[in-house]
Amino acid sequence: MLRTTVLVVDDEALIRWSIGERLRAEGYDVLEASDGHTAVDLFGRGVHIVLLDSKLPDVDGSTVLRHIIERDPNARVILMTADAGLESTAEALRHGAFPRASKPFLMDEIVSLVKRTASEVFPQTGGKLRTA
Repeated sequence: MLRTTVLVVDDEALIRWSIGERLRAEGYDVLEASDGHTAVDLFGRGVHIVLLDSKLPDVDGSTVLRHIIERDPNARVILMTADAGLESTAEALRHGAFPRASKPFLMDEIVSLVKRTASEVFPQTGGKLRTA
């Protein structure tokens, strides 16, 4: 069985590591990117779900989101943001982001969002990608 691949994009190494370790323990394959350019490059490696920080050192999260949606209009992107403003949320939704995780977040909240999103991507297998 192939596993669902999640790309964690955050410039804070501890956040990437924490989320990555927890998702791996939950059975997901995890890729990590510390900036937007790397995220866009890694997205092409069979990523199913993206956890995307809204503030990155090289480009903002909405720019990364637009590039990902251009490559795959059905991409599943969960925006992680410390900015609780309605304007930034509305903009992200217009560009294709799905749920939003407000920082600081609980790890269980992130896992729940990823599981729910994976179930939407692979409903017939309970959120796990399976080979034919």
